[in-house]
Amino acid sequence: MGALVGGFGDGAQQAAKHGLTGLVKAATADCARQGIRVNAVAPGVVRTPGSEPYFRAGPEFAALVARSTPLGRPGRAGPPRSPRRRPGC
Repeated sequence: MGALVGGFGDGAQQAAKHGLTGLVKAATADCARQGIRVNAVAPGVVRTPGSEPYFRAGPEFAALVARSTPLGRPGRAGPPRSPRRRPGC
C-alpha cells in the first residue's frame, strides 16, 4: 500500500516499494506480447512485530487503518495460503 500512497516516514522502505511498483509495470509491458501477466499485491498495513508499536501507541492508528482498508482491519501475518482461482479466470 505504501507504494501507492507513501507515508510512515521511512524513506528507504517507501523507495523500495515504489521501485517494486515500477518493476511490475515494466515487466508487464515487457511480457505482455508473450501472453504473460504480471501482478502485484498491495495488502496495506499488516500487523507484524514491525508495525506493532504503531498499534500500541494508541487507538488512532488502528482507527486510521480501519478507515483506509477495504476490510476495515489490518492484515494478519501467517503462512501463505494456496491461491484460488475465481470463476471465469
